[in-house]
Amino acid sequence: MTPFAAAGEAGWPRKTVAMAVWFLLAIVVFNVRFDWQARAANHAFVRSQIVRHQQGQPTLTINDAFRPMVRQAAIDGSVWLVSIASLGVVLTAVAARRTGLDA
Repeated sequence: MTPFAAAGEAGWPRKTVAMAVWFLLAIVVFNVRFDWQARAANHAFVRSQIVRHQQGQPTLTINDAFRPMVRQAAIDGSVWLVSIASLGVVLTAVAARRTGLDA
């Protein structure tokens, strides 16, 4: 028995389950992308602080150097989240029309 068949028997519409799977995928991709880019931003920030310190320059604050990189990571992750969720909505709607699933 497939998960969709089991969900249909349990009272959950298959379209709802499909949408939930797409949204779960979008959230997981957002988390992976954001965490990876935040990690890269952390390494870049620390590396730049070490270089600035070695050159005798004053170090930058977290607000000035790190926060913009994390903001960009959040924006990039959000673009992926919205893209995947939107694609899931469209594909689920198309599949539901073709198979005659109830909403």
